[in-house]
Amino acid sequence: MTDSMQTVTAESANVTVADIRKFSREHPTSYKIPCEVVFMEELPKSSVGKILRQKLR
Repeated sequence: MTDSMQTVTAESANVTVADIRKFSREHPTSYKIPCEVVFMEELPKSSVGKILRQKLR
């Protein structure tokens, strides 16, 4: 299992933590099932628009 996963979904999408874990189990890389799932409005970005990966850890 991986430690955590941050995800951004459309407001109209009805995705739950259980849906994400079920999807992970059904695909070949089942060892990558996240222990924690965090839903975010948007990914943290720098002033030039790059995703700040260190803030996601």
